[in-house]
Amino acid sequence: MEPMLLIVFAFVILVVIAQNRSRERREKLRILEQALRSGHLDEATKAELVGELTGRRPAQHAGAVVRRSRPTRILFALGWLAFFVGAALTAVDAISPFENGLMLPGIIVAGCGFAAMSLPIAVREFERSQAAREPGR
Repeated sequence: MEPMLLIVFAFVILVVIAQNRSRERREKLRILEQALRSGHLDEATKAELVGELTGRRPAQHAGAVVRRSRPTRILFALGWLAFFVGAALTAVDAISPFENGLMLPGIIVAGCGFAAMSLPIAVREFERSQAAREPGR
């Protein structure tokens, strides 16, 4: 009987979370609509708000803040995690009185983590520099 109560409790919690997210989404949509209807916005802001409402994005210009995709964020997070795991392995080998042999793997994991962590940033900066060089933008 107790596992059934846990399942029901988890379901109720998930329904409440879904309702809260839906309510927040509706409120954001209402605020965006009010902002569009007001005449106090410049054309760039209106275009950005329309893009938010419709899901279509206007063409990005040089220096624009670009939303990163989910795989890019996951790569950054995994790189961050690997960097600190590698640093921890290196520290454990340096601190430990025993010969663990963790120094080299720690350095390799930390280096790979740093590379994975900095790759999305490097790609973003490369895209910005390419957009700034294009004369049509």
